[in-house]
Amino acid sequence: MIGLIGINHQIADIEKRSAFALTSGEASLIVEDWIACHFVKGAVILSTCNRVEIYYDVETTCPAAVEQKLIHSLLSNLELSVRYGEYLMKLRDTDAYEHLFRLASGLESMVIGETQILGQLKEAYRMASLSGHCSGVLSRLFHRAFEVAKRVRSEYILSSTPISAGSAAVDKLFSLPNKPNRVLIVGAGLMADTIYEHLLHHNAEHIVVYNRTRERAEKFREQHPKAEIASENSLERELRLADAIIVATSAPSPIVYSEHVRPEYGAKTIIDLAVPRNVASEVDTLSHITLYTIDALEDLGQSVDQDTHNKVASIISEYVQIHQQWMNGAQMREAIGAIQRATSLLLEKELAYNDNTLSEKEELLLKQHREHFRVTISTAIVSALRDISEDGHRHRYVDAVQAIFEKIASKLSESAD
Repeated sequence: MIGLIGINHQIADIEKRSAFALTSGEASLIVEDWIACHFVKGAVILSTCNRVEIYYDVETTCPAAVEQKLIHSLLSNLELSVRYGEYLMKLRDTDAYEHLFRLASGLESMVIGETQILGQLKEAYRMASLSGHCSGVLSRLFHRAFEVAKRVRSEYILSSTPISAGSAAVDKLFSLPNKPNRVLIVGAGLMADTIYEHLLHHNAEHIVVYNRTRERAEKFREQHPKAEIASENSLERELRLADAIIVATSAPSPIVYSEHVRPEYGAKTIIDLAVPRNVASEVDTLSHITLYTIDALEDLGQSVDQDTHNKVASIISEYVQIHQQWMNGAQMREAIGAIQRATSLLLEKELAYNDNTLSEKEELLLKQHREHFRVTISTAIVSALRDISEDGHRHRYVDAVQAIFEKIASKLSESAD
């Protein structure tokens, strides 16, 4: 079974989302623990400014119990109370596929049509694969999502201009009555690239890019030779001089406080794209400061008309069915393998004999009879399984049969040892 637990901008505000924010290292440790405890076969964790989503692969006949076990573990790792579990969405199988396919296509983003989310999904998948946390089933699902995104974006979503929270932040800044004279970008990561390029597109007069480390700031300038950079202890000075500030770092706590933007430093517009927030909430109480969080950027992306939406939904529905058919086949193949292993071991045990008591011809006949009997039994069971799994309860029957025969094979192997 494929499951999804997560939180995003559609179901929770930035404060609740911040509580679930995970670094790549934290995400990796959680999945390692789940795999070691046999909670899951694999998992991929996507953590961005707008969402934390955990896609997991598990063999179970009781999905609700697994769901609760994972949620309890997640809350425990994040030191959150049980009530935070109420904020999480929980999807399984086809619902999880559909959500992932829509997400990869840019349809679940705050900024509709954004392109950055596809890169973030690919990076989450890459990290899970490198860590050995991505099962074969999850790998197939994510590759299917990338396939869907490519088709949807090329046929229906106009992506000639890269859209992301970063570019939406710049659009927001330049939609305000007073255009900025000096813009400070705090952070020099991938988001800063988009922000910087979009500021140039808007003919921003003066742009400064600050990063805590000089090395990262210099690396940014290698990509943008004309960029003015600042680093290390110059943040307070740059905050003081700028009249517009866009914060896009991965810092786990605020780095901009009220003392950095005092009234004597002039009116300022600040857009905080970080989750958790990198601008202290106290800044929002200052009368000379206009502060926007990422939640203020909703609906700044491309609009999708109803006809396009219906066509895209049809494509996604088609791919959901294709993937479910593949999953059904994969589950049936696993169950058949379990049946064949168990019946083979069972017959070996029941038909064991003393090699010295049979002639070579008799041994050959017995071996042939045993193989025929194994194939007959396996075929009968598989045929019955196929018949009863066509009534809409495929997962329940196939998973149960697989679990039974895996248990039989395990016990027979233990007795043989």
